[in-house]
Amino acid sequence: MTEQNNKGFSLLELLVVIAIMGIVSVMVFTGGDTRKAKQIESDLDNVVDYLNLYKNKALGSGLPQFLYVQSTNVNDTIDTSITPYEFNTPVYGAQNICNTCCGLYAENTTSKNFTSTASEIMLCTNGTCVSAAPASGLGICYYTDGSLGTTTGGDTFLIQGAWNGNQNVAAYKIVTQSVTSFLEKFKCKSASLILAGPEYCDVNDTGAWDDYE
Repeated sequence: MTEQNNKGFSLLELLVVIAIMGIVSVMVFTGGDTRKAKQIESDLDNVVDYLNLYKNKALGSGLPQFLYVQSTNVNDTIDTSITPYEFNTPVYGAQNICNTCCGLYAENTTSKNFTSTASEIMLCTNGTCVSAAPASGLGICYYTDGSLGTTTGGDTFLIQGAWNGNQNVAAYKIVTQSVTSFLEKFKCKSASLILAGPEYCDVNDTGAWDDYE
């Protein structure tokens, strides 16, 4: 007669399996958090590089550049893009028109757009931030004399993102200098982050931000 082996897992074996599953779960969720935080940080650097690219393009081509910013956040689903436009004719001397009115700028379809599904962009004027919703016309212009302007007259871009159902957030800001086009980068301190939003950090509170290199 064949003897059947009905031996199951021992208590020690079960504890080992549970421990391994717990470690794997922590690694998966922590890894996801790290990737999202790194993506938002990377978006900041990429936006700055993108802006500087079109600053140099305006200087080199004699054609002002308009960067049309669109950014939506619907139920934590983010869709952000920056689309380049170019002034239709060369400019000699001062030019400070920054809007998409009247066909002055045409979309540069040969250049690559900036896109992100991790970071929302808001444009802030006098400490009040507005979402760059589609058809809002929000954006930034670079002129041939090396200066810049924005459609609202504001000087600050807020770049932010959230994950884990808004249990974790990150916020950065870019402060522009209109005459020189210089861009300053800041990161919100962990203790100053606001989980509720719509802005995850107070752009008016200078003590909430650290210089970001």
